[in-house]
Amino acid sequence: MRRRICDGLAFMGLQLDFDRNDAPDLSDHAAPQIQSYGSRVRVIVTETAEQLMIARETAHALARKALATEAIPVAVSGRHVHLSAAAVKTLFGKDYTLRPAKPLRQPGHWAAQERVTLEGPKGRLERVAILGPLRERLQVEVSRTDSFVLGIDVPLRESGRLDGTPSVTLIGPAGKLLSDGLIVAARHIHATPQDAARLGLADRELIDVHIDTGETNAAGIDAFGEGEIAAGHAATLGP
Repeated sequence: MRRRICDGLAFMGLQLDFDRNDAPDLSDHAAPQIQSYGSRVRVIVTETAEQLMIARETAHALARKALATEAIPVAVSGRHVHLSAAAVKTLFGKDYTLRPAKPLRQPGHWAAQERVTLEGPKGRLERVAILGPLRERLQVEVSRTDSFVLGIDVPLRESGRLDGTPSVTLIGPAGKLLSDGLIVAARHIHATPQDAARLGLADRELIDVHIDTGETNAAGIDAFGEGEIAAGHAATLGP
């Protein structure tokens, strides 16, 4: 078989020594050369070790599995608003109470049946979701693409860091209001204290996770998926 393979490589200047090919010495894991003197290409014979390679690959796979954490849910968050009590009063009327439509993965959090419209200098975003419970300060979270539609230069911020953020008009069935608190939310993870302890995470720690709406489309994730926490790696929030 070695001779038949090498015969087809003569155009490369390979010349096989037939006597050396017939009786290569493979003792002590040797790797003898079997080309003729003057050959432009070296031919090295090695002993196969499929079982050793299988064992090595299996050990490598088991080691990776031991280091990996269990799968965690990955959710795609679309544009939404967090309203204050004063904002609900302005947008929906006095003594109005938002009606929870479905629970979110975070315990005690929910999406409301009601929707609002966001209006900027250039355009509108209709039927924007409202997430509960109510907050002390109004916060509006949109994507970078949404900011182009609105015509507003929206900064990338962590949730709750709202000082110096631009204003946007919110429109509800009972009225409208102009409020700051408009951000593109920096990618982040919600975790219970128990899950954080299990995964070895601390509050505001940066880890290797990179996901937004455009990236989920590229990754083939619809509304929900699964991923893994890559612990022990540094990461920064990009622009």
